[in-house]
Amino acid sequence: NMSLKTVNVRIYFHLPPCFIGDFHRGINEQLNSYLMRYIPELKGVPLSYSDVKIQEKVANVLYDSPNLHLHATVKFTLFAPREGTEIVGIVNKVSSDHIGLLVHGVFNASIAADQIRKKEFHFNHGAKAWRRVDEDGEAIPGQAIGAGSVVKFTIVGYVE
Repeated sequence: NMSLKTVNVRIYFHLPPCFIGDFHRGINEQLNSYLMRYIPELKGVPLSYSDVKIQEKVANVLYDSPNLHLHATVKFTLFAPREGTEIVGIVNKVSSDHIGLLVHGVFNASIAADQIRKKEFHFNHGAKAWRRVDEDGEAIPGQAIGAGSVVKFTIVGYVE
């Protein structure tokens, strides 16, 4: 799947002193807070992590901060589609100004009306669907995009 990728990263952690006896628990708590949120440094949304390896045997306490400072390497599986990637979503909202979709049953996507091929599709308010039309502008029976439709689309941009 072109929208999923695996990356190995090195992260600098600042753990509260309550984790002095269990660095792994502190790191896992911080890593869990990254899941299902866009992380700019990773350029994606972490879905899972594994292979956590602490790089130091002891943590540093710096200056007047009580936090424990240490590095760890982590393998993340990310949802990170790039512009130009084709992706599939299930339509969950249709209006005259956009089509809303769910990708992988979790991530929201939106196709703005100005990105819909207007020569091929016209919005039908009564049906609450984008109907495919012929060259005369007449609706082609059975060819519409409405709630529940599966749509393949191309990523042209995204909001972080």
